[in-house]
Amino acid sequence: MAALPQILAGPILRRVEPRLVTIWMAFSEPQHIELHLWSEIIKTQKTSTVYEPEIPPDYTATTDTQRIGTHFHIAFITLNIEAPKLPLVPNQVYCYNVRFTDTNSSTLRDLKSEGLFADQNNPVTSHFSNMAIGFKEGQLPSFSLPPTNLEDLIIMHGSCRKMHGIGKDGLAAMDFLIGSYINEPNKRPHQLFLTGDQIYADDVPMMVLPWLSRQGKALFGDNFDEKITVSNTKTASATLTNFPPNLRRTIMKESAKFTSDDDDSHLIAFHEFVAMYLFSFSNHLWPTELTNIKEDISEAAMDTIFNDLMSMIDDSAADMRDFLMNAEEKEMFNNTSNEKRDKWEKQMKRMFKKELKAVIEFRDNLPRISRILANVPVYMILDDHEITDDWYMTRDWRDQVLSHPMGVNIIRNGLMAYTLFQGWGNDPKSFESGDKATLLTQIKQVAAPGNTEGPSLSVANAIDALLGFDGNVPKLKLHFNVPTGPTTTYVLDTRTRRVYETRHGSPGLMSPEALLEQLPTVPPPVGAEVVFIVSPAPVLGLAVFEELIQPLMSSIKSNVYADTEAWALNYAVFESFLATIQKLKKVVILSGDVHFGLSTVMDYFKGADKTRIVQLVSSALKNESDKLGNQHILISGRLQQLQSAAYFPSERLGWMNKVVNVNGNISPRNEMRRHKNPVVLSPQGWFPGATVTPAADWSWRLNILRDERPDTDTVGARPERIRIDTIDPDINLASAPSVKAGYEKVVSRHQEAFENNIARRVVWSSNIGMVRIKKDAGKLSVEHQFWYRLPDDDLYEEPNCYTQHTTSLEPTSDTPPQLS
Repeated sequence: MAALPQILAGPILRRVEPRLVTIWMAFSEPQHIELHLWSEIIKTQKTSTVYEPEIPPDYTATTDTQRIGTHFHIAFITLNIEAPKLPLVPNQVYCYNVRFTDTNSSTLRDLKSEGLFADQNNPVTSHFSNMAIGFKEGQLPSFSLPPTNLEDLIIMHGSCRKMHGIGKDGLAAMDFLIGSYINEPNKRPHQLFLTGDQIYADDVPMMVLPWLSRQGKALFGDNFDEKITVSNTKTASATLTNFPPNLRRTIMKESAKFTSDDDDSHLIAFHEFVAMYLFSFSNHLWPTELTNIKEDISEAAMDTIFNDLMSMIDDSAADMRDFLMNAEEKEMFNNTSNEKRDKWEKQMKRMFKKELKAVIEFRDNLPRISRILANVPVYMILDDHEITDDWYMTRDWRDQVLSHPMGVNIIRNGLMAYTLFQGWGNDPKSFESGDKATLLTQIKQVAAPGNTEGPSLSVANAIDALLGFDGNVPKLKLHFNVPTGPTTTYVLDTRTRRVYETRHGSPGLMSPEALLEQLPTVPPPVGAEVVFIVSPAPVLGLAVFEELIQPLMSSIKSNVYADTEAWALNYAVFESFLATIQKLKKVVILSGDVHFGLSTVMDYFKGADKTRIVQLVSSALKNESDKLGNQHILISGRLQQLQSAAYFPSERLGWMNKVVNVNGNISPRNEMRRHKNPVVLSPQGWFPGATVTPAADWSWRLNILRDERPDTDTVGARPERIRIDTIDPDINLASAPSVKAGYEKVVSRHQEAFENNIARRVVWSSNIGMVRIKKDAGKLSVEHQFWYRLPDDDLYEEPNCYTQHTTSLEPTSDTPPQLS
């Protein structure tokens, strides 16, 4: 195996404040680190190996890497700017360089010496293997603080980036948005929020998993043997022999009690989770066996890779087969040639070919991804796929998995990796002491020097207690707040602080205690009128999905398989959430998860108080949905229009701790809801003459937004490529040829609209969202732009804002919902 690169991934810019800058990097050897920061744009033309600055840096910081494994060392470079040093300020571009000295050899290197200041091509595939980290040859990476004026603020957000997911990589589209304005502080993005599913641990390409295992093991050294507790009586080394790719489904279902539908190559070992993050953030660790695969790979070369994968199944350990295979699989794999196996291999080969194309595209975008993450402060919160699909979906799921050692083992591994790659950088100061510092210490003990295997029972138990596997509230808090210009963004943990009313019912995504702990309770100060909240799952989703499709699915299958964890499906917690944030007056919620993009707006009425809550959903970065069957119907702009008219506006009346009396006839559904607390009823569809007492304590109205830009050649119109021209059929009903020609024009226009798939409400293409606040005559509005590439675009095609939603943030003048 080739030698590991010095830089495994990074630099990744994490939390940035006026007096704090945090940069994350991963190395294969221990390093002493120096951060140099300049209050201006720095570009070098010098030919020296290491960048020798002509201008001394304005700020410096030093640190040493922290050892996680023999060849896996993390640097958290934190610059604390103490008075009398001046803080960083908005409206300024700051540039930085990272210098590092190998403590084994005393060799000095930096980003320049490692080739990151210049473009480099892979001579085999002809695609970039590296793109200049500062967007211009010789220019240092840079960032700008969020501005003090809300209307100058640019926030990006997205979720759900699967290595072999369908669609163009939406995160890569951000490369164009940064590069176009790299030296303009108020035009480039200021913060990036990745709102969940940054990796897919449960759905891994079969061709990539062996290399995750091999490269991951190399990071921890040949002398360390990671152990997996398969059952109360069985422990196995985390090897491909014991856990082959494409043969993990049975052990996931039976030993771990997981429920994912795509778990044939599910991540298991800690070193696999680590490698998956490194593979997702950078191409440095990708082996040449993967980096040199061409798009036009020959059938023979493809067969070689595929046959190697199949041989790993045949070579699986005999003492693991009872765990790896059910009875049907044992029969199929008893010999290398039988009808069932031949059929299965043909199916796997079709899947392999599909995965191969998507993996190559993901790989070729990684140079862009690396420099995006180096040039904008990025904040990350997990959802379920960082661990497994359906993670903590229901109380029954949680109890089943946490009572099985292998399930506990995998969740622990996933959360350790999340801590190192995502959680730590969100709020680095919180990891300097307390439970988070204890967790880091325990993670470093897993493969500490001298350990030949791990984790030890004492280390595993200590970590499990911090993560709440004993049934108590987790000591590790995943939520955090971050300054966003004049206001604050509150990033919620909707996964580990849930409340379950029944064993199998839809969960409340946050317990009452979590709501109080994670959300603000008073309005923001003047000048910061808008509060941003990040909820991985949309709070105000599509009513047609949440109230129609999900309950129907639940009547057919269990909640686990229906994926019923929308906020609105547990309406007691949902209404409690709304009651908490209504005090904030102007709220913008950023979410992902659902594999489509949309924007909704809610007007919330409580007495004389009115609150406007805007929900912005950007999903998926790379995982367009293919599970809706006739999805083309949902893509249709005309059907979106019909759905919007049928189900929006959605309205509710609410009472808390009240006996609601009805005079007149009432539907069975409303009669059932009338006896719950809170009472939440739709004001529509009542029998004539029916009345309700007392008056509602609160009410709300939810609408879905539409792209209102015209299809004309004017300023503010939709991009030319997706415009649908208006037509004048000019039909003469007395002339058969005229009727035929007019009909053909109408059909042609509808076909054009359908093929473009650019509907004005819901975005199904992989996308990234841009959020901007506008002010006109003192009135605030929010603009949500969806940036993406069209299906026929090549890798280097510029993305565009093909969908845009805009709405006011001011209280509505409309009257509250009334019984009708």
